[in-house]
Amino acid sequence: MPCGFHISQDDDLVLITASQTIDLNDAQSTFVAVLAHPDFKAHMPQLIDLRGIDVSVALSSDGAREDYEPLAHFLIQDYRPRISACVSIVVDDDLHAEATAAIFYLSCQLPDTELFDSYEQALRWLIHQEFDNPIRTPKPQP
Repeated sequence: MPCGFHISQDDDLVLITASQTIDLNDAQSTFVAVLAHPDFKAHMPQLIDLRGIDVSVALSSDGAREDYEPLAHFLIQDYRPRISACVSIVVDDDLHAEATAAIFYLSCQLPDTELFDSYEQALRWLIHQEFDNPIRTPKPQP
């Protein structure tokens, strides 16, 4: 399955993964499922692992590029406001430059979100940001 997630209550962490060719509707459905999952808590840090994705389809035509906008809008307007913890995104260091730039641009629009090309650095940042500090009070839901 190209998109999936795991909520670890023991580690107090949400891990979202994507690999291969990503269908943007499947990606959005995965984020919706995270929010709806009974174990999801807004204070849980999230690691979004995009290593191994194939974005050639998303970059091949203007039509595919337009499909990116609904997902970006959902992440900015609906998903991120429901999370009070930090989010780290990890990509392959050899990911196509245009795809990396698009992911970086999106991550800059999401508060307390950082992009990494190293899984270990992404985890270290989350540990430093979330587990070295007291848990923040979740933001009120609109």
